[in-house]
Amino acid sequence: MSYRPSPPAHVAHARVDVSLLSLTDRACLRLLEYSRVCTASQLATLIYPSLRTALRRTRKLYQSNLVTRESLPPDRGGIPFAYRLSSSGRRRIHLNAYRSPGLITTRHSLDGVEFVASLVRHDPGLVQLWWPEYDIPDWDWGVNPDHLVAIDTGEASAFILVEVDESTERPPVIRRRLEAYAKLFEDHHVGWHLLWVSNSRERLARLRQIAGPTKHPMLAGRCWGVAIEDVVDQGADAEVLVIGAKDRPRPLRELATDPKARRSDYEAGSAAWISLLANGGKEDIGPLWHGVERKPAGSSEKPDGGRLDGDEYGR
Repeated sequence: MSYRPSPPAHVAHARVDVSLLSLTDRACLRLLEYSRVCTASQLATLIYPSLRTALRRTRKLYQSNLVTRESLPPDRGGIPFAYRLSSSGRRRIHLNAYRSPGLITTRHSLDGVEFVASLVRHDPGLVQLWWPEYDIPDWDWGVNPDHLVAIDTGEASAFILVEVDESTERPPVIRRRLEAYAKLFEDHHVGWHLLWVSNSRERLARLRQIAGPTKHPMLAGRCWGVAIEDVVDQGADAEVLVIGAKDRPRPLRELATDPKARRSDYEAGSAAWISLLANGGKEDIGPLWHGVERKPAGSSEKPDGGRLDGDEYGR
């Protein structure tokens, strides 16, 4: 199967005023800017109320020349297309052009989105913050994670730096990144974890072999790995394995070890988050950075972050 954008010659494109699109369609365009690429099933989890709606709306956006669609290799199965912002779509929401990545980079991006989408699908309300790599500012950390994810179970929280591994990094590069994260963690002692999301269980075993016994005390019990297929199947119940040390496997949700709260009004996949995306906004990372003291149970209630519905939102 080819891996190229679908030829637009047979489609009669209609000029559409982006400001008049439904809220969910505008959120879809912004998400494609942040993540660079998504499948329809991922958009159905994060933005639209159903896969059927996602397929119908992305087809409409494609016909309006706002997105492109690309055939995925058959080994991914399921939905045969991945979607990106088109050059026209980028211009019409006032964004600069960028070069379309190759197959390996696309798989890397899709697995990162799938990691978060699977957590949202299995465990709504768990993901309090998600910033893909293209949305992360240059903080001069010495290393740039692929994603920033904050989770909160209601009793404990974690700030997770995600590295997506597609079996392309050589061992010296991996070891240098581990050294850089160990240095970064010197200033962040509680609640911060490094999680390698691997494209297979076999690759995860190889990563653990490459890391060997860690020489970096700051990574002890804070560097983990998980296969993307396990997260797809089990969400936050997927088993994570320690990297560079000896420790028991545990569910991903148990990485939330900080008793401080990392709660957001814009949980990934919630109505508020979708509205924020649609309007070009961005979450405030301040309270999630170090966490805040957790309020006693029953002292306050967060507003319901349910999904959007109704014709206004693209059903």
